[in-house]
Amino acid sequence: ADIEKYAQYKYIRHDTKRGEQVQQELGLTGEEFVIGLSWASTAPRIDKHKSVALEELIGLWDIPNVKIVNLQYGKPDHDIEPFEEKTGKQVWQTTVSNFFDLEGVAAIMSLCDAVVSVSNANVHIAGALGKPTYVLDANKLWYWNHKNGRNSLFYPSVKLFPRESMTAPWTNQIQELIQEIRNDFKR
Repeated sequence: ADIEKYAQYKYIRHDTKRGEQVQQELGLTGEEFVIGLSWASTAPRIDKHKSVALEELIGLWDIPNVKIVNLQYGKPDHDIEPFEEKTGKQVWQTTVSNFFDLEGVAAIMSLCDAVVSVSNANVHIAGALGKPTYVLDANKLWYWNHKNGRNSLFYPSVKLFPRESMTAPWTNQIQELIQEIRNDFKR
């Protein structure tokens, strides 16, 4: 009961200079609806169950005036290049190392209107920044606290979209997530 009482929005801050650098690098004008995207987990043994194929998230690109920015750590180029070739959609990238530079990741997130991610480290950073965050949760981990409805008890800005089981398709959760973004931001 104490957690909900003391949970805070924005208990970490980004480096504003880094944010300005990343904004310039991405060419953001303030007119775009920016979504930071992370689609994979690198957790040993369960990474494939927690991850979603980038192509399954194609509906995000239908949101008006959207610019999707890469937050994926690890080796995202293995997913991004074939996705862009196949779909003609762009995943914007920066020179920030999404694996080694957490301050850089926070700077990218500071520019995002929303963060969409599977359950991984990016969700914790976005939640601590107080960013509206939409999580595809494969295994209903205890720390997301699904007893509190769609929002995380620990991060009030995080909305959860749990799937029925570790092997169920993501289709329904992705559709709900996109609709929730559209509703939250009137898009």
